[in-house]
Amino acid sequence: MGIDIFVYIRPIFITMIILLLLLFLVILIQHKLLTTFSVLAFAISFIILANVTLYMSGEIVDELNLPRDLNDFYYVIAIVVLSFINVVVFQYKKRKEDKIFY
Repeated sequence: MGIDIFVYIRPIFITMIILLLLLFLVILIQHKLLTTFSVLAFAISFIILANVTLYMSGEIVDELNLPRDLNDFYYVIAIVVLSFINVVVFQYKKRKEDKIFY
């Protein structure tokens, strides 16, 4: 018998990272479809959701006496960084577009 590690939350983190990468691609390709509010709402929502999920997985691991998956923390850090990058890139593209006069 091997040591069971609690990895059932990993697909949620990976899905959030994929969605943030898709949002990044939309910002790069068609940023006119988005507003500042929508990008900020996505970023804040994903950060809150990732932190709550990390906390709840810690509670589950503690109750079940299982070893923790150490990658969960790195996934949360990646989600925070991607959210920040999405907001910064969106603001940069928006300002760059506003400076061009037709």
